[in-house]
Amino acid sequence: MKRAVIGLSAFILTGILTFGLSAPAVAGDAYVTQPAGDGFAVASVEEAGAGGKNPQRAAYANVLSSGQFQSWLCSDGVNDSNCKPNEPNVDYQARQLLEPCVDAKSENCIESLSIISPDGTAHQAKLLETLPSNPALPAVPSQGLFESKGISLYQDDSVSPSAFYAVVFWNYLRYNASAGKWITTNIDASVYPYRVQLGSFSKNFVKDGIGVDNKPHLDDRSDPRCDWNDESRCGIRQDFAAGTRVKISARVAKTITGWFRGRITKPSISLTSFSEMNNAITVEGEEVNVPRMRAVLSPSTSTPEQQQAIINHGGNGGNTVFRNEVKYPFSNWGEFDWVEMFRGLANDTSAGLSTVWSFSTIDAAANNSCMADNSRVLGIVSTNATIFNGTTPTFENGMLSYKVAGMHYLPDGKNLSEGTYDLIMRSDVARCLYGFSKAPISATISVIGNNGESKTAVTTVGETDDGWLKLAAYGFTFSSPTIQVKLSQQDSQTTASSSAAKTAARSITCVKGKVTKKVTGTSPKCPAGFKKK
Repeated sequence: MKRAVIGLSAFILTGILTFGLSAPAVAGDAYVTQPAGDGFAVASVEEAGAGGKNPQRAAYANVLSSGQFQSWLCSDGVNDSNCKPNEPNVDYQARQLLEPCVDAKSENCIESLSIISPDGTAHQAKLLETLPSNPALPAVPSQGLFESKGISLYQDDSVSPSAFYAVVFWNYLRYNASAGKWITTNIDASVYPYRVQLGSFSKNFVKDGIGVDNKPHLDDRSDPRCDWNDESRCGIRQDFAAGTRVKISARVAKTITGWFRGRITKPSISLTSFSEMNNAITVEGEEVNVPRMRAVLSPSTSTPEQQQAIINHGGNGGNTVFRNEVKYPFSNWGEFDWVEMFRGLANDTSAGLSTVWSFSTIDAAANNSCMADNSRVLGIVSTNATIFNGTTPTFENGMLSYKVAGMHYLPDGKNLSEGTYDLIMRSDVARCLYGFSKAPISATISVIGNNGESKTAVTTVGETDDGWLKLAAYGFTFSSPTIQVKLSQQDSQTTASSSAAKTAARSITCVKGKVTKKVTGTSPKCPAGFKKK
C-alpha cells in the first residue's frame, strides 16, 4: 500500500471578490470536484470544511450503531418542551459562527482579519457586513450561548482594485447537563477568496422536518452552486495568488487549547488570556496548494471491492451506484485506504489544485502524556497533502510521525506533485518526549522513498528564543515518502564541561621594562603600557 509517512511530527476564513472584479489577491475560480454523468460514479477527496453551511443548535436522539438517529432544532437552547435539559438518550449539539467583535470587551468574536504584504506589512481588512442565519440563534447567557449569525465579509484596500474576503469561523458546542452550560469543544476556521455572481439563488435554512423513516430529522438546505449566498448573490470560491499570507485574531472559549492542524505553510500560532471566559488566539501563515483526487468509476472499470467502498461511503446498492451523476466524496483526513483503492483509476494524477488557508483544533487524544497538556497551545501541524492523519503526531521509536498521502503527479500527468509539512511545537514538549535538558535542541530531517532511496527535500529546523521548535519539510514527492526527524541534544555532562572550559580562568604574564605582572581572569588583558610576554 502506498502511503506517505512523515516522521515528525488541522469554518472558514473565506475571500470574496464582488461584482465580478478581479484583484491581485486571487488567481481565478477554485477547482471543484465534478460528477461524471449517468452510468458513472466519482470517488474523490474533498476539502471537508466543518460539516455544512448553516449555523444551528439541535438535539440528536436515539443514535444507533447503524448511523440512524433523530434530530430537531433547539434554537433557544435547552429551555422549551422539545429540548429538555436532562432528556435521556438525547445529545444537544451546536455549530455557531463567530461574529466580528463590537468593542474591546466583546467575547466569542473575530477581532481582525489581516493580509500581509511580501515586505511583512500587515493590512487590516475592513468589515463590510455579516450575513443573517436562518433560523436566528440568539444569545442565551444563562446557558453560556453567544449569538450567532452568518458569514462576515471583509474588504482589503491595500491592493488596487480592492480585494474582498469572507470569514467563516465555526465554534462547536455541546450541552453539559451537570454544568447546565453549553461548552465549546472545537473550532474550525479557514480563508479563501471568491467572486460574486448575481442572480436568483435558493434561500439557505435549517428547519424541522420528517425523514424517510417518518421520524424527525433536520431539513438543512443550502444552494450547492455557492460557497455563501443570499437570494440575489452567490459567492464563488477563487484561488489565492501564490504566497498570500493571512492573519486572523479572535476571542474564543478557554476550553480551546492543545494541538491544532492546518492548511498553512510557515505558520505561527499564539494563545493568551483575554478574560475570565475567553482566550485571544492569533494564527498566521501562507496558503497551501492542495492536489485534488477524482477517480471515475463505471461498472466495467471498477472492482466489486471499489463498488462496495462507494456504498460504504454513502452510496446505494445495486445499479444506483452508477446513476444520477453521483459523486461520493471523502474527507481530507482519515482512511488512507480510500486513496490507495482508487489511485490506479485516477492514474496517480491530481485532477486539480486548490489553494487553501485553514486551521482547526485536534480533538483526538495524544498518544503520549508529554503531548496531552490541555492548559495551553502545544503546537500546530500542517500539510498540503491530499489526505492526512489529522491527529497529533505520534511518538514511536524515538521519532515523531505523521501520515500523509497524495497523487504522484500534477494535473498535467508529467510534473511531480510536491508536498509541504510544517510542525511547530513547544520546546519543552520536545524535551519532555526525549528527556532532554534545557540545552539547545538540534534535529536531523531525512526524506526516504518507499524503496529506501534518498529523496530531495528542503528542510529547516530552528528553536526560537520564546520557546518554540519549528521544523519543516518542503518539496518531497508523493505517494509514499517517509520524512524522518530525529531530535538530539549534546550530553549534559559534555555540555557542562564545554561550558566550564569556556568560562575557566587563565593567567598571562605582562612585562614593562624590568617590571613583570601576572594577570588572571576568563579573558585576561595586560594593563596599559604592559605587553604580553
